[in-house]
Amino acid sequence: MLIQFSVILAFSTLFIASIFDVKSQKGDVPASVLFLGILGGLTLHALQSLNTGSIEPLYISIMGGLGFTAYGFISYVLDMWGGADMLGISVLGFSTSYFLIESSGVIGLLDLFINMMAVAFIYALIFGGVKGLNSRDTRKSFIKDLKQKKSKVMLLATPGLIFPALMNFNTGLTMFVLYEFMVLVYFFFQSVESEVMSKEIDVEELEVGDVVSFEGIEMHDWKVKNLIGISIEKAKSKIPEGRINDSLAMIQNRYGYSEIVGLTEEGLEEIRDSDTEKVEIKEGIRFMPVFPLALAITVYGISVMMFLIYSL
Repeated sequence: MLIQFSVILAFSTLFIASIFDVKSQKGDVPASVLFLGILGGLTLHALQSLNTGSIEPLYISIMGGLGFTAYGFISYVLDMWGGADMLGISVLGFSTSYFLIESSGVIGLLDLFINMMAVAFIYALIFGGVKGLNSRDTRKSFIKDLKQKKSKVMLLATPGLIFPALMNFNTGLTMFVLYEFMVLVYFFFQSVESEVMSKEIDVEELEVGDVVSFEGIEMHDWKVKNLIGISIEKAKSKIPEGRINDSLAMIQNRYGYSEIVGLTEEGLEEIRDSDTEKVEIKEGIRFMPVFPLALAITVYGISVMMFLIYSL
């Protein structure tokens, strides 16, 4: 009963986090809600271990949680998921791993992972795919990103090799192709976010970390141009020749020429002191609803992985 309640707690916290993600203007999710799912899951598994006299429930919860957290953290560092998304993935690992392994073995965790990726793909397709496919700039950006980020593409694509290693040839190949396709989808939707996902807000609503478009901002000082969220290439085109200072060089070294840099405190003050009333900020896809939905379909026995295996 404690293990089932852990799954219910995971779904509940992820569902609440999804409401914040979708309803808030900028997709702000209280970390406390997600930490409740993580700590609650660990506590319930610890109680289950005490009740049964076996360390297995707590051990599997910890190992599954650390595994999912490692994936979430690496994906966060690589800009594949946001910070709140990373915590959402951790909730799944800590609170549901034991239940899934008890029900279906290790394949249960693979089911959850594949379901999560499949739901994310469909969700992103609905959320921003139509805009991207109709945008010539998005298609150009996608091809350019693949060429410029070869090492990142290879790093994200490598985990797909686990499927041929663990499964028979046909099944492993199917899952490998599916995973690599999803990696390409990820880069495509990064291009969607950078090219067509934006909205206009009042300057008073700006916050540190927002990704701001240059267009329409009245600058009092050219230096602010390397403090707001734009691509480095665009910044270089706007800054007078010979005036790229150490700060811009630092950003180049850290993020690369095509990455996006968020609004800093200094940049925020500079924009608020200008004559600008409204600015355009880039929006990300609100992915939090993916996690409770993926958990729900996994618990109810829906397996995208099995569907693909038996339909191909």
